[in-house]
Amino acid sequence: MPNVNVLKKELFAAIGKEFTDEEFEDLCFQYGVEVEFGDATEMQMNRVDHNGNNIDISKEQVYKIEVAANRYDMLCLEGIVASFRSYLNIENMPRYAIKNQSDDLM
Repeated sequence: MPNVNVLKKELFAAIGKEFTDEEFEDLCFQYGVEVEFGDATEMQMNRVDHNGNNIDISKEQVYKIEVAANRYDMLCLEGIVASFRSYLNIENMPRYAIKNQSDDLM
């Protein structure tokens, strides 16, 4: 299964709620994903800002979230956040509509 490494502080800020490690582990278990805890050094995670400069995140706590192979929507921070916010009834999942392309040509 794919793993997604996310910074704890960025994840909680995006969800809009703080959790203890145990609470977050329980949430992941209830939702059906697995989580491992570590720091950026253990996960060999580095960060580059929008100017291409390296940022030291070696002291940050990182969650390694293992998602099901068929959950392409959860392969990034934004997808994980949307899923958890929906599960926690903070907001609804977005609804998308398919528009017939021929309608645009008229």
